[in-house]
Amino acid sequence: MHRHPRPALWLASSLLAAAAATNPARAQDVDSMNERRDDDGKAVWSLGLGVVAMRLPDYRGSDESRNRVLPFPAFFYRGPRVQATREGIRAELFEGSRFELDLSLAGSLPVRSEGNRARAGMPDLDPTVEFGPSLNAWLWRSEAGDSELSLRMPLRAAMNVDRDGLHMRGWQFGPRLQWRTRSLPGLEGWRIGVSGGPLWGSRRWHAYFYEVAPQYARTDRPAYEAHGGYAGLQATLSASRSFGPWSVFGFVRADSLSGAAFEDSPLVKQRSNTAVGFGVSRSFWGSSDARP
Repeated sequence: MHRHPRPALWLASSLLAAAAATNPARAQDVDSMNERRDDDGKAVWSLGLGVVAMRLPDYRGSDESRNRVLPFPAFFYRGPRVQATREGIRAELFEGSRFELDLSLAGSLPVRSEGNRARAGMPDLDPTVEFGPSLNAWLWRSEAGDSELSLRMPLRAAMNVDRDGLHMRGWQFGPRLQWRTRSLPGLEGWRIGVSGGPLWGSRRWHAYFYEVAPQYARTDRPAYEAHGGYAGLQATLSASRSFGPWSVFGFVRADSLSGAAFEDSPLVKQRSNTAVGFGVSRSFWGSSDARP
């Protein structure tokens, strides 16, 4: 087992915390609604800091959870092709009337195996990073532009991060329906999002979390070879709102591993998990017409 170097932990922590601000399905994909750019295409930027407090399972299927409090940079930039907003970092590659191709990011935090009963004696889980394209289709938008339903189909390369850098671990595909609105009665001013869908992953990606090599087998943890394929369901409810330079956000995420290709791994201790989080950020510096 090894200790995680600070740069690797900071990379995954910042990615997870920043993404959790508004789309925290595993620190999930980045997207935007009506904040893609100014009407004249002029870049607007601001820089600030934030902190998020979360209670997360050690990994999907774990029966142990941890409280995490993480700082993150709150950076906003709006250009003609690249935007970094509350919704995350977004590089627009192709845009049509109903379809869009952009970039998708995700990440997870490290797990010390000595602190997890199921993984005791096994190697630690490093921070992970997922990166790849997402094809998005807008299925419906309100006339006012304050509500939308979309289908998002991210395909991401999955890597772990250690002191030697990034190491390819396979891929994950997570299509989902996403509904977002700013006009719920009684919650005017809040951005509310609901998303959910199935997950699929490669054998190597599933093996990283759920395989038990023969040298780590014991009477209550037999050797296990993971398989690729279906990885369960995931659903997220999120909310965020701005108050001048301040922004607040929260989320609840539910996972189901019922029917997953690795469901019978001895490291899967329960077939459902819940994660919750709450955070706040503040903008300190920006261009004269920057807005949070």
